[in-house]
Order: sequence, then C-alpha cells, then structure tokens
Amino acid sequence: MVIPSFVRNRHFAGVTKPYKVVTMDLNKGRSIDEQLRGEGAEIEPALLQDGSVVPTSTLAGEVVAMNVSFAPVNQIPPDGHIEVVFPEGIDLSMLPTTQQQHTPELRLFNETEIFENYEGGGKVVIRVTGQAVQIVRDNSGAAFPPNQLVSILLPAVRNVPVPGVGGTYIIRTKASESLVDQNEMVPSTTFTTQNFKNLTLSLPTDVAGGMGPIRLSFVPMNPIPADGRIHIKLPDEYVLLHPLHADWLEGADGFISTTVEPDGSILMSRDADFEAPRHQKMVVEFSTVINVPRSGDTKTFRRSEER
Repeated sequence: MVIPSFVRNRHFAGVTKPYKVVTMDLNKGRSIDEQLRGEGAEIEPALLQDGSVVPTSTLAGEVVAMNVSFAPVNQIPPDGHIEVVFPEGIDLSMLPTTQQQHTPELRLFNETEIFENYEGGGKVVIRVTGQAVQIVRDNSGAAFPPNQLVSILLPAVRNVPVPGVGGTYIIRTKASESLVDQNEMVPSTTFTTQNFKNLTLSLPTDVAGGMGPIRLSFVPMNPIPADGRIHIKLPDEYVLLHPLHADWLEGADGFISTTVEPDGSILMSRDADFEAPRHQKMVVEFSTVINVPRSGDTKTFRRSEER
C-alpha cells in the first residue's frame, strides 16, 4: 500500500518508534486486524552539503586557524551540536576550549566568536575529544536554517608535521546526541614543506683545496623523528673522503650513520631515543671534505629533512 501524499522523515537519524496499523470495520466500529507495535524504520543521516576545512596556511607544522564551512540539509536547533573530526597528526591541544588546563573555570563562548557572519545571541561549549572538536549550543540562540552556509573559525590548530596529502575530515550535526547530517569524506589538505631557519654551513677552511670537517647549523620547523634522516647536497666540486663520518653536536641525542648517494649527496640517518624538537638549534658535523680547488664563491647547497 502506498499513501498518496508526501511524508517528511523526522530530522534526525536512528530507529523510529514503533508503528501502529489497524484495519477497521467502520460500520460496526471495530478493528479487524491490527499491529500495535510494528517495527520502527531506520532513518539515515542526511548528506551534509558543501563541506570544507581549509587552514589559513598549508605549511606543515604551522599553527593556523581552520575555516570550517558547510550547508546543513536539516536545521541545526538552538541546542544542537556540530562536530568536526580532524585526521591523525593535526594537533588540537592549543585550541581554546571550555575547560582549560590552567583554570578550573568553565568558559562559554559567544556564538559570534565562533560562527562567522552570524548575529545571534547564543553561547556555545567547545570540547576536544581525541581528534574531534565538538561545538555544543546552549539553547539560547536561533536555529540555523537548512541549506544556508555555516562558517566556523577554529583558531590555534597545528598542521601535521609532515608534508603531503593529509587525511579526510568529517563534519557532523546533531540534535542533542542524535545524528542529523554528516559528511565523512570532506576533502583533505595538501600540506607543503617548511623552510629551515638560520641555516648555515661552516667550511673547514677558506683556502681552495683545504680539507677538514664541515659543520651544519639549522633550526627545524618540525620535529625530526628518532629514526629520521638529513639529506644534504654540496656543490659538485667538493670532494668527500670515504668513509664519511657525522656527529650530532647540539640539539638532539643519538648517533648518525652516513651514506653517500650515487648523485654525490649525503644521507645521514638518525639512531636515537627521542625526536629532535622543533624550533631548537641543531648542529651536525661531518668529515672529511675537501674544498673546491679554486678561489671565489661556491654554488649553493641543498638540505632537507626526511621521515
């Protein structure tokens, strides 16, 4: 049997309450057959539209603000929840939340602090659970209407420390704890490589053809793993004497094993207990190297960090 009219599903997911179906003899005013507790239907969440999560910078390891936007299919009620799940590697520990570690007081945020281009008067609670940021409305503002763009700004989030394509994001809306809309495949971010700070290369001597150790000093913008690697390419006219040895003089623990690649570049692999921290000066020395056999400026060198 088909009911010849439109019926709109309720606006949140889950199993509905039981249905009641009765056939009647209207002349005699009595039921013929009945099912008073027909099994409820499973309501699926609607697919949230136009979901995006965009950092203000794509540099790996950078502290950024995350711009979250989407268009809900169903309204977000005054007591509704919005949940944004970030991929592994994104650091949410600096995000301002309702319960801060340094104070026992709970902080309620004005919705105008969180939602862009919004003039409502409500407040929200912000919680972080694992990789999920939950924004819980306090029932004092207006409902967000369906099919209109919602924009959220989340400050002080650190990008993943490794360049490349990150994982996908998830955005959900809820009525109380019941799922309403969701998109579990919000497009990922391609993170880009940071530049080192204070990068210097000290030669063993200024004399053409001189011989000795070279000292490399730099400040990494992201941690170097305990088993990470450093890759350096000197100009072609330098001569590397084999075997090539390297020592970590400052900034990190452990040992370094060194290999020379077919293109003449130097690959230094860490063997340590701890990662080398970001924003701290590192000094590595390797030997022995013979300077270029002529006077004048050398070409530039390249250095990279690998995981």
